[in-house]
Amino acid sequence: MLAHLSKTPGIGGALKESPEDFVVEEMAQDGTVLKIGKAFRRKPGKGRFTLFVLQKSDWTTPQALKALGERLGCGPKRFGYAGTKDRKALTTQLCSAWEVPPERLMDVKVRGIQINGAWASEKGLELGDLAGNSFTVTVRGAKPRSAANVKKIFKELKGRFPNYFGEQRFGSARVNTHAVGKLIIRGDLEAAVQNYLCFSGTEENPAAREARARLASEKSYADALDYFPQHLKYERSMIRHLAEFKNDYAGALRALPRGISLMFVHAYQSQLFNELLGARVAGGRLKPAKGDWVCPKGRLGFPDLGRVRMAEKAGERWSLCLPIIGYGSSELSEEAEALLRREGLTPASFRIKSLPELSARGGLRAALAPLRKFGFSQRRDSAVFKFMLPPGAYATVAMREFIDESK
Repeated sequence: MLAHLSKTPGIGGALKESPEDFVVEEMAQDGTVLKIGKAFRRKPGKGRFTLFVLQKSDWTTPQALKALGERLGCGPKRFGYAGTKDRKALTTQLCSAWEVPPERLMDVKVRGIQINGAWASEKGLELGDLAGNSFTVTVRGAKPRSAANVKKIFKELKGRFPNYFGEQRFGSARVNTHAVGKLIIRGDLEAAVQNYLCFSGTEENPAAREARARLASEKSYADALDYFPQHLKYERSMIRHLAEFKNDYAGALRALPRGISLMFVHAYQSQLFNELLGARVAGGRLKPAKGDWVCPKGRLGFPDLGRVRMAEKAGERWSLCLPIIGYGSSELSEEAEALLRREGLTPASFRIKSLPELSARGGLRAALAPLRKFGFSQRRDSAVFKFMLPPGAYATVAMREFIDESK
């Protein structure tokens, strides 16, 4: 349980009872909000890329682009996007496609997906090419007459909340993504593979749960190919490799798409960040101390991580930043160094010799994220929150300050 910044009990209720309860509208780099259902037109340009506004419901971003690619006859590597969006949500975002004409994209029909505009461009999109996201979140089953509580919580937060990585980062089904990453960084690839294949956690599918338990007991990868469910395609890829190449655990991890393997390492880095931030929140130490990393406000009042520097004195007005620990981390605080000692690691551990392509340099992340243009309304037990967040901040993390009743 990560520490809350506010002390007032939340209003209760549940998130994401339907995709329409969690609306995410991306803000393009020029500040344009990509509104749900709105057609976007740009002057016809030139170039081998097509930029397009993707609206989706009940799809992850990679899944939606894969479905589009299958209709268009092209692979997922042809697509780019600035940030991933939740599956159980109604979302918009700007995406790019290489050598796919705009008119072809506009004609594609996939259930739960629509294209709200497409135009030619000389450049595709990369991760981070967005200004932020606008959210409309409906909480079902909230306490009646919650406005006073919400106002008090917002005042306690002073318009900001702890910028934890959300639970999505750690695996929605089994919540073991970070555990696999920790084992990879420690160099125990056999244990990492076995955790990924065999750990059940909160696995809901009975066939998957049974298959994982059987493999853990019998340890026969050749036999596992006969009984592992077909929908566990990533697991089956690893099992197939190990059935052919005994004890090649590095090769088994390479049988996964690199983005999946990187997700393990990044999840572990996220867990370490959350621990560092949780300790600062619990101790009431969110004002920068001398030697802390800080950054100013940038466009839209969001943290500007392009201008970080080290605080020269305590209580600076710039915002506190904490490390996402990696092999490039330097000038770590005593807390960060103590955390690494407890984990039996050093920054150099994140340079993974057995799998160098998964090495993680690290970086910095703002300790607090601002809630911009915050609004609240309620009708009976349905409470509606509106706000804007910077890239990389989680709306689900912001909402726990307002929903959690036990603080």
